[in-house]
Amino acid sequence: MEWAQAPQHGVYINEVLRATDSLLVTETRKVATPAGWKKGTPCMVLPSVTDEEIPQLFPTGIKQYDVPSGKKYLRTTMD
Repeated sequence: MEWAQAPQHGVYINEVLRATDSLLVTETRKVATPAGWKKGTPCMVLPSVTDEEIPQLFPTGIKQYDVPSGKKYLRTTMD
């Protein structure tokens, strides 16, 4: 993460913490977080996660969305 804010503007620590949480969740849970993501809101399950891995990685389950192509890649889970 690069810090590109001028020092005279101060530090918005909540945004730094939110971004750090997002990076940690993405690295450890095989999910992608949307812009503005906060703990307790849905994350996207990475397309590389197989159906066999889902019960182990996401014990509370996932939500799968139907897409016109019929492929099963649009899935969300709570962090």
